[in-house]
Amino acid sequence: MQITVYSKPNCSLCDTLMDDLAWLQRELDFTVISHNINDDPALKAQFQYLIPVVEIAGVLYNPPHDLLQMRQRLIAAARDNASA
Repeated sequence: MQITVYSKPNCSLCDTLMDDLAWLQRELDFTVISHNINDDPALKAQFQYLIPVVEIAGVLYNPPHDLLQMRQRLIAAARDNASA
């Protein structure tokens, strides 16, 4: 499974989220694609006040994020993918 994180440099919330995702990768099988919103004007316009935004199975999740919440979302998405 692949998830996408929309973030930007020097964002402590983004750094915390990425650390949490790295920790969760020890338990769950997923890859993380990170997009710097500063590199794309459309993404910056869409997400500049919302980062970090996580996209899992086509669903966007705005902050706040926490470790247990992310774990539950990833498990649910993996379960949905397996049954699809």
